[in-house]
Parts: sequence; C-alpha cells; structure tokens
Amino acid sequence: ITVHSIKVSPDPPKAGENLTVVVTGTVGETIEEGAWADVKVKLGLIQLLKKEFDLCEEARGANVTVQCPVEPGTYTIEQTVALPKEIPKAKFNVNVKAYNDDESPLLCLDIVIDFMMRFPGLFGRQ
Repeated sequence: ITVHSIKVSPDPPKAGENLTVVVTGTVGETIEEGAWADVKVKLGLIQLLKKEFDLCEEARGANVTVQCPVEPGTYTIEQTVALPKEIPKAKFNVNVKAYNDDESPLLCLDIVIDFMMRFPGLFGRQ
C-alpha cells in the first residue's frame, strides 16, 4: 500500500470532538481476508498501546466503503471517529505495520498525532 495523502479535520485534532480522516492510497496487491496490522502508540519513550487488528474485520465493523478482498487500485477512504475528552495534551507517535494473510508486508507507517495546545500567533503559527 502506498499512502498518497492523509488529511484530518479539525487539524490539529481536538479531544472530545469528532475527527474526520481522509486517506488516499494505492493498493498494489490484493488485500485478502486475514490481513492484519500491528499498531503501537507511544508518548515519548513510553508505549501506551500495542494491539493487533484484523484489517478486514475493522473495515466491516466501521462500515468503511472499501471491503475485503481489496483489489489493486487507488482508493480514497473517509472515516469520522469520536475522540474521547480524556486525551492528554501531548504528541503521540503511532507506528502501523500491516501484513497480508500470507504475512507479506503491506504497509509501514509512522505518524505523529499532536494534541498539544496551539496558541494563535505564537512563533508565526496561525
């Protein structure tokens, strides 16, 4: 999987509000039932979450428009999730490694999700 873009709204995300994520990417090989992802979330050096997800089950459960098997091609997926109010104001490092049913690699993605308080005009930020 080649990710072309990830857009979030609002940006930055806000605890206690809905977050809409739009991802556009290209699938190079068919994603089969049994494909899975290993997700790790860290705050600094502290690992907060390590979880394995079945990609096809997650897509079905979230009513995502793209369902398994996913044929090669370019796709855009939009998903809205409710963020809990309890998320601390911090930067989280998220690592996602996805594999097909035969354990061949599909994706490796490192994302920083910033819930830090933004101050208008500080250091040129608007």
